[in-house]
Amino acid sequence: MAKFGGRGLAMYMFWALVGAVIGGLLGQALSYVEVFSGIAPYFVASQPIFEASSISINLFILKLSFSIAFLPNIVSAIGVIVALLLARRY
Repeated sequence: MAKFGGRGLAMYMFWALVGAVIGGLLGQALSYVEVFSGIAPYFVASQPIFEASSISINLFILKLSFSIAFLPNIVSAIGVIVALLLARRY
C-alpha cells in the first residue's frame, strides 16, 4: 500500500471522507440558523460533479437499484481540508 508521510493513503482517504460528511452535516445545520440565513445558501449549494444514472437488476423476487453521485459543497470541501490537516498533524 502506498505510504503518505508514514501513514497509509487509505487512512487519508478515510479521513477525507469523514471530513466531507461532517462538513456537509455542519453546513446543513448552519442553514437552519437565522444568523447565517443570508450566506448559508452559498455554502450549502451542491454542485454536481459526477452523477451516474440508476442501474436496475431485476431478479424476479428482488429488484436492486444502484446509483452514485458526487455533489460537494463549500462546507464539505472545508471539512475535507480540515480533516486532512488534522490527520497529518496527529
